Order: sequence, then structure tokens, then C-alpha cells
Amino acid sequence: MVNFSSGIARGFGFAVGFSLIAALVLYFLGYLARLNLPIIGTFVAELVQLVQGQLESYR
Repeated sequence: MVNFSSGIARGFGFAVGFSLIAALVLYFLGYLARLNLPIIGTFVAELVQLVQGQLESYR
């Protein structure tokens, strides 16, 4: 029972941690896009277009 609850807690921790790190990365990419840096802005714009295209294909 102890190992089971430990595994549940560890899995929950991984999920929360990954979500926080992903949110920070996306926030940082959005911040870089707002700065209108030529190379990074183009990369972020292409990334957004790819994600939107994938989302449209699932609908």
C-alpha cells in the first residue's frame, strides 16, 4: 500500500511539474514573439502555424 501511494504521488508530481515547466516555456516563447526579434519571431510564427494546422486537422 505504501508503494502504491508513493507511485501515485510521484506520478502526480511529474504531471504537475511538467505542466508548470511547459507553461513557463510557452510564456517565454510568447514573450520572445512580442519582442519581434527577426529570427526568433519567425520561428515562433512558424511554430504557431504548425500547431494551429494540427488543431484544425483534429476537428
